[in-house]
Parts: sequence; C-alpha cells; structure tokens
Amino acid sequence: MVDRTDHSTDDLIQEGHFEFVSTAVAPMCLTFTAGMTVICGCDDSGDRWMADVIQVDGGAKDPKTPTLFLVADVDDPTV
Repeated sequence: MVDRTDHSTDDLIQEGHFEFVSTAVAPMCLTFTAGMTVICGCDDSGDRWMADVIQVDGGAKDPKTPTLFLVADVDDPTV
C-alpha cells in the first residue's frame, strides 16, 4: 500500500515548494530617470505633449520604485 501524505497548498507554499514568477511586462514608466524626454497625455481626451523628466521620487513602501514624476513641457516652461 502506498503511503500518501496530503499537503495543502498553503503548507507547500510555506515550505518553499512554489515560487512566484511574474510573467507580466513591467510598465515603461518604471525605467524613467531625470533627464529623459517622454510623451505625456490623457487617453480620454487624446491630448499629448512632450516633456522632460526633471525629478523622479520613489514610494513610501519601496523608495526604489518610482511613483511620482516631475516633468516640464518642452514647448513652454510649464511644469
């Protein structure tokens, strides 16, 4: 007779039998750095403009993940 030990999925995850591997493509904005020129806009209105990235700030949970971007319009001095 075969001895089978039933393990729940939670037990297997806690023991390290599974590892989460994301297959999702990271958003392009995560690669933005100060000095880059980017296209800004709104999908609702279709309005688009070119801007220079002045500053990139990280989030509270992970300061290395950019969450706030300060940009300046290249056509006029609007920030």
